[in-house]
Amino acid sequence: MKISQILKDSSTPQITNHLIKFRDGTKEVIGKSALGVLACESDDPSVHLSRERLFVSHSQIMNSYEIKDEKVYPYLTGNDFSWDYNSELSLIIKRLNDLHNLTFKEIGEFLDVTFDL
Repeated sequence: MKISQILKDSSTPQITNHLIKFRDGTKEVIGKSALGVLACESDDPSVHLSRERLFVSHSQIMNSYEIKDEKVYPYLTGNDFSWDYNSELSLIIKRLNDLHNLTFKEIGEFLDVTFDL
Protein backbone atom coordinates (compact mmCIF):
# COMPACT_ATOMS: atom_id res chain seq x y z
CA MET A 1 0.00 0.00 0.00
CA LYS A 2 1.20 3.52 -0.79
CA ILE A 3 2.20 5.70 2.16
CA SER A 4 -0.24 8.34 0.94
CA GLN A 5 -3.13 5.90 1.35
CA ILE A 6 -2.00 4.87 4.83
CA LEU A 7 -2.18 8.52 5.89
CA LYS A 8 -5.50 9.14 4.15
CA ASP A 9 -7.02 6.11 5.91
CA SER A 10 -5.76 7.00 9.40
CA SER A 11 -8.36 7.91 12.00
CA THR A 12 -5.81 8.42 14.78
CA PRO A 13 -5.85 11.87 16.45
CA GLN A 14 -3.05 13.96 14.95
CA ILE A 15 -0.31 15.56 17.06
CA THR A 16 2.76 17.66 16.32
CA ASN A 17 6.38 17.59 17.51
CA HIS A 18 6.30 13.90 18.58
CA LEU A 19 6.01 10.63 16.70
CA ILE A 20 3.51 9.20 19.17
CA LYS A 21 2.07 10.31 22.49
CA PHE A 22 0.61 8.13 25.24
CA ARG A 23 -1.65 9.05 28.15
CA ASP A 24 0.45 9.27 31.32
CA GLY A 25 0.87 5.93 33.08
CA THR A 26 -1.08 3.97 30.45
CA LYS A 27 -0.59 2.45 27.03
CA GLU A 28 -3.49 4.47 25.60
CA VAL A 29 -2.42 6.40 22.50
CA ILE A 30 -3.37 10.09 22.61
CA GLY A 31 -2.18 10.76 19.07
CA LYS A 32 0.42 10.30 16.37
CA SER A 33 2.18 12.49 13.84
CA ALA A 34 2.21 11.55 10.15
CA LEU A 35 5.59 9.84 10.59
CA GLY A 36 4.28 8.16 13.74
CA VAL A 37 1.36 6.70 11.77
CA LEU A 38 3.77 5.41 9.13
CA ALA A 39 6.02 3.87 11.81
CA CYS A 40 3.09 2.13 13.51
CA GLU A 41 1.68 0.81 10.23
CA SER A 42 5.02 -0.46 8.90
CA ASP A 43 5.52 -4.19 8.38
CA ASP A 44 9.06 -3.82 9.75
CA PRO A 45 8.99 -4.69 13.48
CA SER A 46 12.16 -2.65 14.08
CA VAL A 47 10.25 0.62 13.51
CA HIS A 48 7.13 -0.10 15.57
CA LEU A 49 6.55 2.37 18.37
CA SER A 50 5.39 1.48 21.87
CA ARG A 51 5.30 3.01 25.33
CA GLU A 52 8.78 1.57 25.87
CA ARG A 53 10.03 2.75 22.48
CA LEU A 54 8.95 6.25 21.53
CA PHE A 55 11.55 7.02 18.88
CA VAL A 56 12.79 5.58 15.61
CA SER A 57 14.84 7.44 13.00
CA HIS A 58 12.88 9.13 10.24
CA SER A 59 15.01 7.55 7.54
CA GLN A 60 14.42 4.10 9.08
CA ILE A 61 10.66 4.70 8.76
CA MET A 62 11.04 5.58 5.07
CA ASN A 63 13.38 2.63 4.48
CA SER A 64 10.76 0.28 5.93
CA TYR A 65 8.54 1.27 2.96
CA GLU A 66 11.49 0.85 0.57
CA ILE A 67 11.66 4.61 0.00
CA LYS A 68 15.13 6.12 -0.05
CA ASP A 69 15.19 9.10 2.27
CA GLU A 70 17.66 11.14 0.25
CA LYS A 71 17.82 14.81 -0.63
CA VAL A 72 16.01 14.33 -3.92
CA TYR A 73 12.54 15.64 -3.08
CA PRO A 74 11.45 19.24 -3.64
CA TYR A 75 11.05 21.15 -0.41
CA LEU A 76 7.94 23.27 0.22
CA THR A 77 8.82 26.90 0.94
CA GLY A 78 5.69 28.97 1.28
CA ASN A 79 3.73 28.35 -1.90
CA ASP A 80 6.75 27.23 -3.91
CA PHE A 81 9.12 24.26 -4.16
CA SER A 82 12.90 24.29 -4.02
CA TRP A 83 15.71 21.87 -3.21
CA ASP A 84 17.96 22.42 -0.23
CA TYR A 85 19.43 20.69 2.82
CA ASN A 86 15.96 19.75 4.16
CA SER A 87 14.78 17.92 1.07
CA GLU A 88 14.64 14.40 2.52
CA LEU A 89 11.10 13.02 2.23
CA SER A 90 10.85 12.37 5.98
CA LEU A 91 11.68 16.01 6.75
CA ILE A 92 9.10 17.19 4.22
CA ILE A 93 6.43 15.02 5.90
CA LYS A 94 7.51 16.30 9.33
CA ARG A 95 7.35 19.91 8.12
CA LEU A 96 3.89 19.45 6.57
CA ASN A 97 2.66 17.89 9.84
CA ASP A 98 4.38 20.13 12.40
CA LEU A 99 4.79 23.52 10.71
CA HIS A 100 2.10 23.69 8.04
CA ASN A 101 -0.46 21.79 10.20
CA LEU A 102 -1.77 19.77 7.25
CA THR A 103 -4.12 16.92 8.15
CA PHE A 104 -3.17 13.30 7.46
CA LYS A 105 -5.50 13.36 4.46
CA GLU A 106 -3.90 16.54 3.09
CA ILE A 107 -0.38 15.15 3.57
CA GLY A 108 -1.46 11.90 1.88
CA GLU A 109 -2.93 13.78 -1.08
CA PHE A 110 0.24 15.88 -1.36
CA LEU A 111 2.44 12.75 -1.40
CA ASP A 112 0.19 11.03 -3.93
CA VAL A 113 -0.11 13.94 -6.35
CA THR A 114 3.44 15.28 -6.01
CA PHE A 115 5.52 12.10 -5.69
CA ASP A 116 3.13 9.20 -6.50
CA LEU A 117 3.93 7.61 -3.14
